Amino acid sequence: MTAAESPRAAALPRDHVDLGAVFELGKPRLAVPATAMSLCGFLLAADGAATFGGAALLASGMLLVSFGSAGLNMVIERHADARMHRTSTRPLPSGRITVAGATTYSIGCVLTGLVALSFLGLGACGAAACMAVLYVGVYTPLKQRTEWNTVVGALPGAFPATVGTIGAADALEPWGVSIFALTFFWQIPHFLPLAHIYRDDYVRGGMRMLPAARDGAGRSTRWLITWTGATLMASALPLAFDVLTLWAALPLTILGGWFGLRVWASCHDRGEASMRRLFRASLIYLGLLLATFVALGA
Repeated sequence: MTAAESPRAAALPRDHVDLGAVFELGKPRLAVPATAMSLCGFLLAADGAATFGGAALLASGMLLVSFGSAGLNMVIERHADARMHRTSTRPLPSGRITVAGATTYSIGCVLTGLVALSFLGLGACGAAACMAVLYVGVYTPLKQRTEWNTVVGALPGAFPATVGTIGAADALEPWGVSIFALTFFWQIPHFLPLAHIYRDDYVRGGMRMLPAARDGAGRSTRWLITWTGATLMASALPLAFDVLTLWAALPLTILGGWFGLRVWASCHDRGEASMRRLFRASLIYLGLLLATFVALGA
């Protein structure tokens, strides 16, 4: 039985709109941080010349594109979500919104967001469109085909800050390259702890995640170490591009050392508590790192 055919969906009046379900459809816990990262890129690339109007256009456009992309992702994955414990209460599996309604709303969000971003320039609009296509059209179907979907999914996940830098400078400049590389590599040690915690649930949903694969524990450990090393090297790119002074090396080293130690500890203790600590640490690390960039480079 599909979400649209569920008893709850059938019982809803035709004019009923569950605003909570509509909001949840956009995965705000992903869309809001993505929008914040785009604003970081915007502030850095603007080099002190950022305007409130430009920031508002960027924020609204990125939020809408992110909401719409997440909604389309939920439409495609609604059957898998219904089989997994942690996602079975989402708007489509629970019947709180219809497939047609979710699809229409999500496409409308993406298109409206792209129109808003076009006022910042075709570059920002094009980059956001690429992000949406990669997330919905490439990453989403790959989740049921290969464990490498996480790497592919890191590409659209790294776009938000780049959209912001292009929106401010109308070009792919050093800050855009730096934050794209940083957030691309960072997403692997950020997501693997969750994939480990929910590995059985992902199997129920037919999702191909590394921790549930053959020799998943060993390969996950190697991935954590390798991709964390790449993340730490990418964090130094602003120094290499000379958009940050050497004074920034100290906080970058402290943050990188702390995060590296958290990853190393989790590689030796693969319990759920340790994985949750690593997930939280990854969020803290990226947040403090971007804050450092803005404080010292904007």
